[in-house]
Amino acid sequence: MVKLILVICVVLLCSILGIKKAKKFENREQIIRESISLFKRVENDIKYTLNALPNAIEIARQDFKTEFKDVLGNISVSLLDNSYTEETIIYNVDELKSLKSYDKQILSNGLISLGKTDIETQISLIDNTINTLTEILYEAKDEKMKNTKLYRTIGLVAGMMIAIVII
Repeated sequence: MVKLILVICVVLLCSILGIKKAKKFENREQIIRESISLFKRVENDIKYTLNALPNAIEIARQDFKTEFKDVLGNISVSLLDNSYTEETIIYNVDELKSLKSYDKQILSNGLISLGKTDIETQISLIDNTINTLTEILYEAKDEKMKNTKLYRTIGLVAGMMIAIVII
């Protein structure tokens, strides 16, 4: 009876670990989608409505569902408090554990450039950031398609193999 409970726990634990690893790929894709959406909205606000940057970020983040929403909240607050520095942006973006370092670098650079130049230059920088993030999004989709099922299956199979050894 104890072995049966132990075997079930091991299989469940390994499966959960596999699912968590697979979820990281899904989160990466979603965060990149949300960041593209953010930059598009901020670009529209800069071009047409002339919203203040903290307001534009706050409005854009309302629709987000990932931890990127919290990061943008921190950035928006730092803009309002006049404590908006490169270090705060890098620190906040670094909290996004699902992203790769290159993704974080592109996102940080895009966020750092907001509000630092004239409107035309800012729109150009935002367009470049959107284009780069779009390329990264295609890579993230491919990676998700390849690895999500793989890690879920590996977790289950590893759990079963350990269970067989225990039995």
